[in-house]
Amino acid sequence: MNNWEPPELYDSYDECLLLGALIEGFPVNVPTEAFYLEDHRILFEMIRRMTSCEAPNGKPPDIVELCKELKRCGKLNYIGGPGAVLKALIHSPDPWPRGEYSFPVEDDLATVTRRVLANLERRRTLELASRMARVAHVDADFSADEIARLRMIECEAPRDAA
Repeated sequence: MNNWEPPELYDSYDECLLLGALIEGFPVNVPTEAFYLEDHRILFEMIRRMTSCEAPNGKPPDIVELCKELKRCGKLNYIGGPGAVLKALIHSPDPWPRGEYSFPVEDDLATVTRRVLANLERRRTLELASRMARVAHVDADFSADEIARLRMIECEAPRDAA
């Protein structure tokens, strides 16, 4: 019997760690699509927008400022209100005991970022395989060479780098 189970396509905890790191001012260099959950994508975009060069103070917002901006944009209730924002950001890096922000040893920022990006690549690969299967089933005249060409085009497509 085969006990193999496929890996998860996302990890909510890792996504929350990245959101918490971003709101604490750590550099988080992932594309928006790296966040699987839509609520996390919305929070990620809002925090990045509020900390961008065009932002008035260019510093990460606190949770109250973030909720106010989400409400102003009509997204606060959509993602579940202030409680959902707090829940997503509760995993921010711990400021104790040394008075500096640090991740748990097993969850340093680089490791978490790699895991989130690996999940993104798995989702992209599955989406590509799904599209190829649809093409193969919809158009039986589609040759193996044309399917391979589609795969090469997809693999060479520029990725959204954040």
